Amino acid sequence: MSDGDFGIICQKVRSYITIQSPSVLAEGTAAPLKMKIHFTRFDRGNAFARAMLIGLGQIVIEATVSLQDAQGTTVAQYKVSKDFAIGGVVGATTSVDDVEEGFAKSVAAVVVG
Repeated sequence: MSDGDFGIICQKVRSYITIQSPSVLAEGTAAPLKMKIHFTRFDRGNAFARAMLIGLGQIVIEATVSLQDAQGTTVAQYKVSKDFAIGGVVGATTSVDDVEEGFAKSVAAVVVG
């Protein structure tokens, strides 16, 4: 995973959290938590392989999302993953950007929810 990919996904996560619950990221909250995203798998897949057959050339994003208090104690931990393996024209035209959007929405949902 490149630094650029990491930055883009983190930016999307922050955006979705802000949209769903603006006060979550507000400065000066009573009990601030630090969010850490540890990516365990990031595979851009292969559009040609996806076009050939379902299951080939999958796009996969997997991570562990941890929320820590001010002392560094983990108060919540979630595993979040998104993948895409549909074949044919849909598989060939779907990009990692589309899967990143779904991943970011899922992370925001577990953090806000």
